Amino acid sequence: MKIAAVTVTYKRPVQLGRMLACFLAQDYRNRELVILDDAGQYESQQGDRWRLVSVPRRYPTLAAKRNAAAGLISPDVDALAVWDDDDC
Repeated sequence: MKIAAVTVTYKRPVQLGRMLACFLAQDYRNRELVILDDAGQYESQQGDRWRLVSVPRRYPTLAAKRNAAAGLISPDVDALAVWDDDDC
């Protein structure tokens, strides 16, 4: 079973760094992390099973932002987990 963790963030680099470190420390192999930043403060980038998409425009609601982030997951994902940037 492949699990995708979806995170949305806005101008919270310290929390985001902690959350990414926590994700990387997990030992479940079949996983991915999608991070959507709508502050446009980062370059879009990716690493081992994680991807950060940064756009320079705000979403009108948190729900719209979460839906956009969920739309970025891989098509082979079986389960979706919402993981806020301050959940660590």
